[in-house]
Amino acid sequence: MIAIAITLSSPRLANPQVSRSSARLSQIQKAVERGELEAAEKQLWEIVTGDPENALAINLLGRIRTEQKRFPEAEALLKRALAITPDYAAAHRSLGELYILLERRDEAEVAYLKAHELDPRDVKTSLALGTVYGESGKFERSIEILNSIPAEVRPPAALPVLASDYLALHQPDKVAALAPLVRRDAPSDPALIPRFARVLAENGFVDDAGELLKSAPENQKLTAEHLLVLARVQERQGDPAQAERTLNRVAKLDPKLFEPWFQSARLASQAKDFRKEASLLSKALEIQPDHVEALRHLVLARMRSGDAAKAVSAARHLYSLRPEDPDALYLLGAARANHA
Repeated sequence: MIAIAITLSSPRLANPQVSRSSARLSQIQKAVERGELEAAEKQLWEIVTGDPENALAINLLGRIRTEQKRFPEAEALLKRALAITPDYAAAHRSLGELYILLERRDEAEVAYLKAHELDPRDVKTSLALGTVYGESGKFERSIEILNSIPAEVRPPAALPVLASDYLALHQPDKVAALAPLVRRDAPSDPALIPRFARVLAENGFVDDAGELLKSAPENQKLTAEHLLVLARVQERQGDPAQAERTLNRVAKLDPKLFEPWFQSARLASQAKDFRKEASLLSKALEIQPDHVEALRHLVLARMRSGDAAKAVSAARHLYSLRPEDPDALYLLGAARANHA
């Protein structure tokens, strides 16, 4: 479940109506955080019916719609909250989170930046903005934002982002300085070591990533995220067979997880076993039917394995998702030509 932690007050809220029912809204927020969305939504509509310009309640409704994956409604609600109170930092952050899910990263960056300008001390906003900056290649800005968070409250999730930024700027010594912090914070955050190790592995520090994974608390070594990164390390250390066995463990641990099937398909492709690759990609797409990269690979795997009709079907699906993508159009044409 998407973490839904919403600040119910803002130093910039000028509209006095926004502060109404704040005690009740605080309780509703806690219900949302517990996943009690239906009950919370019912109470929120009661508030909004009596107070149509209660931006706090509307923001919460937008967050609930985001959680429910009813994205157009979520966007409309969040924009309504901002129309009522343009300087409502939490609603800008909510909008940024929605845009991340919709892969509209430029808009997410704008929303997070506005939220940060309104409330620069909000740790969640700073983390989100720094992460978006890092992913868009604005490494110096990412570092600046993340290092602006006081050390005593900086979340562990900032460490892998900083590591990625520093490595992109060819500053591995600064990454090494983060390692003790990773080990310190690992017991309270099971995702920290695998995420930091993934950054190391993806930047060529494969053996360091492996050693870091070994240092994880024993109870964290059986998590899916840990095993997925371990498989990537094993692959890059030249042991694809062991990597595949590790991925099979992940698939058994959580059969509804996309990544083990997708990674296993990549290993099959490297071994030029295209029928196996297509089969694994098909399983991955049962979990995420509209995953664009998986569809791209599936089209090629079907063509290479001689399954022309299914290659065309996969290419049509891809093109329906990305009609303006030249690569999608090319693959559809190639699949049709191969089927002729």
